[in-house]
Amino acid sequence: MGGLMVVVDSHCDTATTIAEGQSLFDSKGHWSLKRARKYSGFVQFFAAFVPPEETNPEQYCLTLLDGMEQEIENNRDCICKATCYETMQQGLQDNKVVAFLTVEGGFGSDPAMVQTLYEKGVRCMSLSWNEDTPLCGGVLGTGKGVSELGRKVVREMNRLGMVIDVSHASDQSFYDLAKMTEKPLLATHSNSRSICDHPRNLTDEQFQMICEMDGMVGLNCYPLFLNQTKEADVTDLLRHIEHFLTLGGEKCIGFGADFDGIDFCMKDFNGIQDYEFLYESLCRFYSENIVNAIFCENYLRFLKNYF
Repeated sequence: MGGLMVVVDSHCDTATTIAEGQSLFDSKGHWSLKRARKYSGFVQFFAAFVPPEETNPEQYCLTLLDGMEQEIENNRDCICKATCYETMQQGLQDNKVVAFLTVEGGFGSDPAMVQTLYEKGVRCMSLSWNEDTPLCGGVLGTGKGVSELGRKVVREMNRLGMVIDVSHASDQSFYDLAKMTEKPLLATHSNSRSICDHPRNLTDEQFQMICEMDGMVGLNCYPLFLNQTKEADVTDLLRHIEHFLTLGGEKCIGFGADFDGIDFCMKDFNGIQDYEFLYESLCRFYSENIVNAIFCENYLRFLKNYF
């Protein structure tokens, strides 16, 4: 790989673009292996997103994961799947891009599916997308919390040591999950609701709860979640970073850009090739230590401790 900085990104929807016929190596979308390899290290969480209208969510989820597995195998000389910190470290030492598999949107209504997903290599999962699921309330749903079925799923996730992603959880679901989880919560792609009043973003209380349990928040670069318009730039992102830093989040924030899951991008940040631009932009406002923490070191510590 190249000689630029190390990047850890906790959310993309590239698995869906692969299912639609794109190649992982040279996809024309926001994320491609060819572009990821220019960095000195790249760790990406690939989400299998299960749409709420899907009639067979379990099979759909497994099909997405199988598609990613096949693409990783097809490009095994330059990418590897990780299931823990040690396999991630080995991949980076071998100069490979590292892929973690996650699930977004829940997976249906069978708690036994958690074991199946774990065996597929999934180590992080959300219980909802925007709408309510049989497991919990979503951010645009009725406001309900975690169901009894969802509690069974969480108990199984706890047993297996999986991390819960709360980026799409309703507020009540967030607080329910915070009480139930045995590992720190992870918001893979969320921003500050104080800066941008959108339900997809975290309240100050929620952010501080994540920090207090040693969790992580991946900053989302979707303009609607930065300033509620279709046009945003790095100054909008900086407002969220600065606010999280004032709340004591220096060790709890990273990036989860939401690439391949958004229909328009932040100005000058149109794909993973632009992480270099973002790094240089942040270095004009923060020390190199803080920027490196946000780009990779916070997530690397989190992965070491909880994956």
